[in-house]
Amino acid sequence: MKKAHPWRNLILFLLVTCGLLHCINCFCVKTDTSRYLMLHELHNSRDIDVLFVGSSPVYYGLDPEIIRNETGLRAFDAAVGNVGLEGDLALTECAFETNRPKVVVLALEPDVLLSVQESEEAEVRIMPMLSPKTAVHYLSELMNADSRFLTRLFYFRSMPADSLRDIVKTVSIRFNPEPYIQEMNRQLTDTPYRGSGYHEMLLEPPEGGLFATRFVQPSEDAHVEFPQLTKERILRMQSLCAKNGAKLIVSILPLPAPVLVSSPIVMQICDELEAFCAEHEISFINASRPSADWMPGLDAYFVDIYHLNVDGAAIYSRAMARLIQHFNAGGDISVFQCRSWSEYLTENQRIFNVYATAEKTDEEVTVSAGCIAGTGVVPYYRMDCQAEDGSTRVIQSWQKNNRCSFPLDRVNGPLYVRAALDEHGSGEMYYCLTIR
Repeated sequence: MKKAHPWRNLILFLLVTCGLLHCINCFCVKTDTSRYLMLHELHNSRDIDVLFVGSSPVYYGLDPEIIRNETGLRAFDAAVGNVGLEGDLALTECAFETNRPKVVVLALEPDVLLSVQESEEAEVRIMPMLSPKTAVHYLSELMNADSRFLTRLFYFRSMPADSLRDIVKTVSIRFNPEPYIQEMNRQLTDTPYRGSGYHEMLLEPPEGGLFATRFVQPSEDAHVEFPQLTKERILRMQSLCAKNGAKLIVSILPLPAPVLVSSPIVMQICDELEAFCAEHEISFINASRPSADWMPGLDAYFVDIYHLNVDGAAIYSRAMARLIQHFNAGGDISVFQCRSWSEYLTENQRIFNVYATAEKTDEEVTVSAGCIAGTGVVPYYRMDCQAEDGSTRVIQSWQKNNRCSFPLDRVNGPLYVRAALDEHGSGEMYYCLTIR
């Protein structure tokens, strides 16, 4: 009788171990019902015409049903929260396994472009539902970026299942997802799943808007240069789409105008991406810099800096439907965005945000105020102190002066620093400053 070679036993052991780890990584992770349902639906689709790929602003912000009603094309949101460009590529490969979309829209948040690291949370959500071929490709590209192999053998340690019931649920969703669709819609009362990867964000924006009283100061200007891997991944997306007969559109997702004005680096990232796409003949649209006749301002529809509510999603989806129709007819989609940030911000002649700081001595207070506003706005400032009895004492009437010094004893309550478009208080915003 022949004696088995030790290396054969080692290979067999490694194969069994890897198979066991794969099963654990697939089924012993915390159930993300909506992502499982989306990926299952994507695997079983055969008629997707327009594929949107990206992170959570995509699955909250783009309503496939509106796209279909406006264009007659079936759209799908292949999106996972916190996903990076490598995950976007994996999701696109997954879609091409069973579909032949005519258009792929890679919808990006600007900060995704500066990082080559995939979010571990996104990895754990995507990996169990990818086909073996796509999963191996995805894993090898991730390891090429950070060389973390052993960590990825034990994905289940990153997001472990809460209980045996959670494991059973994950197994059930994998093979029979239908019963969980209604269950999830009952549980997710604020963000129910509507199919085709779309979630309705039924939450309303904060009262007074996101930036009415929030303390946001402009960030420092900085030079932006994309990592080489970022460029390579965008070009791989272009090649993948061309190979499968699809046209690629790279898009910047909508952002509230105050975020753009307060962060010059965000505008630079958008401009760098636009230049890169132009160099490589990739169609590009910046939905954060829309022309006035394409899409009205969405600032009032954001529930946070990135995510639109259902009303904002309807506006954005109709705008994208119009753009896709124009694109399919051979039109230049750059006409849908303003030619420059200056042009866009000139159309936004308003105050977005007020901020203030105070320097105090034993006898005096000096308040320095500022605001975030559209270009061309020359703000006027006013400072009021509100006493406990509700009366108001004007510290400084409306003036262009943004720095005011006054005796400490003049402040006996909250100090309201206000900014407006003119000396009459038009378009006023305020920031409440407590001086102790």
